[in-house]
Amino acid sequence: MNLYQFLVKPVYCIISLPIMTTVLFSIRLTQNHKGEYIDEHDANKNEDQYYGPYTSLNMSANYTLSDKLVVFAEALNLTNEPLTYYIGDKDRPKQVEYCGVCGQLVFRYSFIAERFTF
Repeated sequence: MNLYQFLVKPVYCIISLPIMTTVLFSIRLTQNHKGEYIDEHDANKNEDQYYGPYTSLNMSANYTLSDKLVVFAEALNLTNEPLTYYIGDKDRPKQVEYCGVCGQLVFRYSFIAERFTF
C-alpha cells in the first residue's frame, strides 16, 4: 500500500463499555484507536513524516459513598502501547514513546448541603 493512500487526518475509534453500573457504583472500560496519518509532507515521499497507529485501553470506576462524597479512580494506557513517529516507512522510526501506565484517585466532597433547582 502506498503511503499516499493513507488518510491525511487520523481516524479515531472510541469504544466505551460500561462493565458494571448501579446507582452507587460504576466501572467503565474504554478503548481508543487513532489510525496512521501523515504529519508532514516532503518533496520526496520517502521523507514524509507520519504517526503510526495507536491504541490505548483505559479503565475508570466511580463510587458514591454519600450525598456529599464520591470516589473516582482511573487507570490510563493499561497495555503501554508505544506511540511511533516515522520518516518514509515503518523501517525508519524517528521517535518511539512509551508513556507507561498512569492513573489517579480522586475524592470529591461537596460542601453545599442542598442543590438548587430553578
